[in-house]
Amino acid sequence: MGIEAAQRRVLGALLERHPALVPTDQLRAELAEVHDIDQALTALITDGLVMQLGGLVGASWVAARTDRLRAD
Repeated sequence: MGIEAAQRRVLGALLERHPALVPTDQLRAELAEVHDIDQALTALITDGLVMQLGGLVGASWVAARTDRLRAD
């Protein structure tokens, strides 16, 4: 799986739970097939699509709003 595919999987999983924050360990366990999860998270956090609070991560409001606009 390429890094962009990994980012899509991670962001998709977080968008399903928005606005909840998810422990990174739980996300890793749920997406065990995504081998580049840490790299994907780092890129998504840097781009502002994922927010991190300690050991918790979640989709940003910008990511959620964009997702809703695309769905309409």
